[in-house]
Amino acid sequence: MMMGAPMMDWGHMRGYYSNLTPEQLKQRQYMMEQYLPMQQMMMNHMMWHQQWMNPTPAPTK
Repeated sequence: MMMGAPMMDWGHMRGYYSNLTPEQLKQRQYMMEQYLPMQQMMMNHMMWHQQWMNPTPAPTK
């Protein structure tokens, strides 16, 4: 667990989502569908960069 990070309480989020209109829920879903692939691409890029900067040595026999 990360130190200093606020705890996520999904019960709190349930209250937030239950107050949204169907149109707001659609907009939120659309935004998440646009954001998540970009976030995944950035994570992949960071992993590739980390591997490039710190290559694992070839195994010796």
